[in-house]
Amino acid sequence: ETTGGDSLRSNMSLVKRNAQVGAEIAIAIAQQQRETTAKSTSTTKTTTTIQDTKTTTFQDSKFVVMGGIVQDIVAKPSAELRLHTSNPAVSVPSDGGVGRNVAEALGRLGSHPILYSAVGTAAGGGPNDVLHRLQKDCGVQCAAGESIAMVPHVNTASYIAILNQDGDLHTACADMTALQEIVIPPTSVLQKAEFLVA
Repeated sequence: ETTGGDSLRSNMSLVKRNAQVGAEIAIAIAQQQRETTAKSTSTTKTTTTIQDTKTTTFQDSKFVVMGGIVQDIVAKPSAELRLHTSNPAVSVPSDGGVGRNVAEALGRLGSHPILYSAVGTAAGGGPNDVLHRLQKDCGVQCAAGESIAMVPHVNTASYIAILNQDGDLHTACADMTALQEIVIPPTSVLQKAEFLVA
């Protein structure tokens, strides 16, 4: 009710995208199984799948994670929220996105998951900072241009939440354009993994 249905529509769009990616993965696995059964020597890959030659930078992992890397900003006004004007506020930025969050949790548990996602390059060095924190601080395996698509001319996905003075959500904006290019793991990685989180 608070967002007039905008939040629901945004979530539905993300669910549809996740379903589409899941279908593409299922198709890729089925194709690989047919090729293996037929003992095919073909190495043809779809343009949405990272070539196997690039996966040598990653150690084998039980966990493969597909999902969003999102830059979250939560802003709370210092006084009563006034519409149609600027409000003095305290804002808190943080790394977010369900895929990134799951990968961080698994990484901190010592599982060294491989994360497949997408970031935008329009904002400069910000995406590299996020990836560096995942790699160095959390033990997540990810690499720009390999498991992480670097999407030109768009920003890394962002979610901006505006709270009221009581700390309840008043409205929010979600820019998820970059996540339409989330990388699909190659079949060689999927076959070695025990769990796919998407």
